Amino acid sequence: MSILSEIFNYYKESLDSSIERYQELCNATADNGLKFHNEFLNQLLINYNNVFSKPHTMGLINEKIKEYFQNDHLEFVAIDGTCSADPFSDFMVFFAAAYGVRGEIHIETQPPKLKYERWSMEQDVSLVSYVPIPYDQYGDVVDYTHENFVVDDKKTANLSNIHTKLMLLSEIYLAYEMASSSVSKSPKIIFMDMSVSGVLMNTDVNLNKVHLFGHPIETRELSKIDGIVVYAHPFNAELGLPTTKKYRRWAYLVNLFAETKKKSITISDLSEHTNITENKWIMTLNDIYAKQIFDMKNGEITPKFDFAASWFDSVRFFEDFCNRLFHKRENDALLYSIVENGEKRNRWMSPEDVSFLTAIGIRALIEKCWKNRIMLVGVVKDSASKYFSRHYIGVMQEIGCYPKIDVGPLPWTDRSLLESLSYQLETLSAPWATVEFDSVFMSLRLEEENNKRLIRGIKWPDVSGNKSFFVNQERLFARSLSQFFKMNSKSKALMGHVVFLDRLIDPKLDQNCINNSNNTQIYTDELGHINPVFFGDNTNLNYGQAIAICLLNVLTRNLYPEVIGYPDPLHKADWGAKSVKRKVDGLIRSSEIAFRSKPLKRTFRTTRDSSRK
Repeated sequence: MSILSEIFNYYKESLDSSIERYQELCNATADNGLKFHNEFLNQLLINYNNVFSKPHTMGLINEKIKEYFQNDHLEFVAIDGTCSADPFSDFMVFFAAAYGVRGEIHIETQPPKLKYERWSMEQDVSLVSYVPIPYDQYGDVVDYTHENFVVDDKKTANLSNIHTKLMLLSEIYLAYEMASSSVSKSPKIIFMDMSVSGVLMNTDVNLNKVHLFGHPIETRELSKIDGIVVYAHPFNAELGLPTTKKYRRWAYLVNLFAETKKKSITISDLSEHTNITENKWIMTLNDIYAKQIFDMKNGEITPKFDFAASWFDSVRFFEDFCNRLFHKRENDALLYSIVENGEKRNRWMSPEDVSFLTAIGIRALIEKCWKNRIMLVGVVKDSASKYFSRHYIGVMQEIGCYPKIDVGPLPWTDRSLLESLSYQLETLSAPWATVEFDSVFMSLRLEEENNKRLIRGIKWPDVSGNKSFFVNQERLFARSLSQFFKMNSKSKALMGHVVFLDRLIDPKLDQNCINNSNNTQIYTDELGHINPVFFGDNTNLNYGQAIAICLLNVLTRNLYPEVIGYPDPLHKADWGAKSVKRKVDGLIRSSEIAFRSKPLKRTFRTTRDSSRK
């Protein structure tokens, strides 16, 4: 046997052994998952196929849909995006696009059912931006902490993620534009190919790293204190947002002054109103952010400026910038003037700048959806998260809301756990879903330290560089996992993947669940009181989730084998975005022609490879 054959043979034996161990582990964890299901988890899975098969229940859901949307013709838009970073010899081109597929769902009462109508491609909407940046100005858009480890410009661009952040901004802005349309033209439902609650959490960048402050807004300049007000949003009195938890308690005060138009409030009145001691409020007012926006003198708190006007200006800044970038496509939209070392120069937006703009946009989008009764739903195809099985169930067991069940190692992720259960349970038919859980459990989880079980958030550097615990905003998004295609046969189950859903919580739909959340308050010394919305188990119908699952089930046509069990409009939006990208790719590749008249600017390699032989 030759040396090469021996190498291949050894590799095959090693691979076979690894596959065998992997399969044994999968079988063991699947058995543990089934045991966990039989003892407890079956209470948290909802077979919506059975729910929707009952005419009376379906009639109630249809009535709830009409009551909430105030219409029996529901226009929707499904949004997806694409991006790229293309390096040339003298410059880098960043491209980002968002594409929206439009359609309509009709409610029919006899018999009760929903009907999907896809609108023509001429009624689709899209946003496109492409920005060429010369390498001599490339330092503005990349983090030079990577420079010692990266030797390739393409890899540097990927590490900066500026193109993916621009794509995210384009998707959020397109959704915001649709939500801001006139009542007759705005959609009733917005579907997005993203975890909206995850985007909200990940765009909270350190304001000290945002370079946009100083940018003009009409007669004044955007400042850091405007950024603080942005982070206090979104506001919703019925949901009690912002809450008074220890993390960002100052945001509650911003809302109080913005909504009530009060000019001042005493510490004693504030303490009585919130049931939080005066000493704790004094500690809050000494926070590095709070000190910049509040004055405290003789036990009286006054705002330093008009918070409502600040938010209005920030949203206007977001609108104007995105209009210049995506509609007017101005070639200097990403450029702005700054003063550095006493000299004025133009600089390109950094990833943190784009994230800050996205932070404004997603908060403005959420408030528009509440105002205009628009259901906002994010759908994620793939994720390795454990928010449901580890974070949510673990914390709820710890506070005594769920019983503590001894269980062996479960499959590694929520998706693998639920797909293994779906494969084993013939009685579980699509569509089905887990109960919804508050998006605060993306960051709120159970930890062990010194043999003690602690409920904690995520440890992250604060504005001063010190690491502290923070959590995602509670009472804002409801998360769940669902499967929309499953077909049982004699030998095995044929099914699509489990997908992840994010639904914006709305008091007009979820008031019953909000009222039932009084017994699920969580307290930690690090975070204070956290009161997530509790959606119960599968014994009570959650109308908000039922409507979202019902609408997505109608839109999941299963016409394409590569996306079985995935909503058809979101797949079409992905097609649309990629079609736009294919057309733009040729334009971008041809852009280097402008530099061919300067041959010394090109390397030997690019000259050799481009020449004819």
